[in-house]
Order: sequence, then structure tokens, then C-alpha cells
Amino acid sequence: MAGDGSLKQKIYRQIFQKIINNEFPLDEFLVEGRLAEMFGVSRAPVREALVELCTEKILRNIPRAGYQIVQLSQKELRDALQLRLILETEAMKLACDRLNDESVAHLKELKKELREIENSDVVSLDDWMSSGSRLHLAIGELSGNQLLCEKIRETHDLIRRATVQIYLDQEYPRREQPLLHERIVNAMIRGDKEAAGELLRRDI
Repeated sequence: MAGDGSLKQKIYRQIFQKIINNEFPLDEFLVEGRLAEMFGVSRAPVREALVELCTEKILRNIPRAGYQIVQLSQKELRDALQLRLILETEAMKLACDRLNDESVAHLKELKKELREIENSDVVSLDDWMSSGSRLHLAIGELSGNQLLCEKIRETHDLIRRATVQIYLDQEYPRREQPLLHERIVNAMIRGDKEAAGELLRRDI
């Protein structure tokens, strides 16, 4: 049923978001019954969501124990960053080639948001990563390639998971990122594809 599928996807997104936000301890087993109570639903959509998360290698099923989060390694993080560089470099080229009055206006609005981020207090690693993804996902959308945009988003989710798991208690840069992002936007607006690409590589 369409309704069941929609509920399964809703539960999937809720569980995935909690994993991304590091709300479940890595050594904790996720159990269908407890999750069903947490989300106020029956076990069926929870089970379907957990199976999908296992298929995507975000969770692993431990018989008679429950589901456990797959912990990502530093190598997987490096591999994801390399893939991200390839994907986003191509997205940047496409976005710059497709710039028009509408997309330039969108970039100018984005620049205002980046200034707000620069002037705000970032209180957590997760907040910092979320704000950092904003420009990169926008470039993916401006590329006009929907599949490329989806792959960039998936890679950002993977990097976010790995970074939270590996570097949760470490310091993170607070001011360079939004300043660098504004420079990327400025280069795109003036049509300097080479400078925009170089700044993008530096940021990644």
C-alpha cells in the first residue's frame, strides 16, 4: 500500500537522522519494539525501515540482539572525501556554465545566509557540518543534473556520519568555512570558474 510505503520512508528518515546526529550510541542495539514505541507506530514499518538501512550498510542485523550501527573508518571517510571532490568539481563546472539571472539571484541570497552563519554561534560539530553543506548542495542543484545532486547529498550524509563518529570530541574550525564559502559564491557570480573550482577544492 502507498500509505505503508510512505510510513516506512518516514520512519527510515527519522532513524537515519538520529544516526546522523549521533543520538544512538555506537554500541547500542536498536530493537524493533523500542523503536516502534519511540515513533508511535507498529513494528511492521519499523522493520521495513531497518531492513532498508541494512541494505544500505548503515546498520547490521545481529540475530537475537537487534540492529547495530555500522561504524565508519577513517579510510572510508577519506574515500568519501575523494569521491565528493570528483562529484562537486564537476557540479561546479556545470553550475557555472548554466548561470543566469535567476541562479545569480539565488547565489546572492545564499551569500546573505552565509553571512548570517558567519555571525552566529555554532554550538556543535553537527551544526557546523549542516551549515557547511548548504552551499555545496546548492551547487549540486544548480548543476541541473538531478542524479549528480543526489549522489552529492548521499556523500555528504556519509561524511557527516563518519565525521560525527570519529571526531565528535575534537575541535572544529568556526570561522574559516563561511568566509571561504562566500569567496566561492563571489567567484561564481563574477564567472571565474577556475577560482571557484580552486576554492571549492580547498574547502573540501
